[in-house]
Amino acid sequence: MLHFAAKYGDITTCTSLLNLNMCKVRSFVNQQDDAGLTPLIWAVESKHIAVARLLLEYGANAVSRDFENN
Repeated sequence: MLHFAAKYGDITTCTSLLNLNMCKVRSFVNQQDDAGLTPLIWAVESKHIAVARLLLEYGANAVSRDFENN
């Protein structure tokens, strides 16, 4: 669900999901979908800068790559 919210720029849902998962936020924020994309990759590709910044504040890996090494 975080991937979907990041892709569509829903910062309120992203914030809620991240706060609900504080005990495991590092692994949660960097979780890859079936293509290897993280919520940060979705946010950046969709040009949702505020969401990308939020994800980085919660520890998103800025150098993460998808399964095709992109």
